[in-house]
Amino acid sequence: MSLEIKSNIELTFDEIQTLITKGLKTIAPELKDTAKAIVPVRTGNLQRSIGTEIKGNTLTLGATMDYAPYVEYGTPKMAAQPYLRPAVELNKTFIKSVFRIK
Repeated sequence: MSLEIKSNIELTFDEIQTLITKGLKTIAPELKDTAKAIVPVRTGNLQRSIGTEIKGNTLTLGATMDYAPYVEYGTPKMAAQPYLRPAVELNKTFIKSVFRIK
């Protein structure tokens, strides 16, 4: 009897994981597109380096250029020009709707 319950619980966790992954795959392109639309562009290298990665239950939005953090957070000599955090903020309603969060 307990083996059946354990088996059913594992199946439920697998289903939940599948739904989470599907949700992350749904929101990833929107986050990437929004970040690319609002990032400051000089050469386009930073814009082209923006991407997403999904590992387990984690979606990472970032940029691969070595100067990306300086643009996002600023330096003592340069004001911040955030593009990643605002991309998430601008998509908050969409993210909530995908995961049905009220």
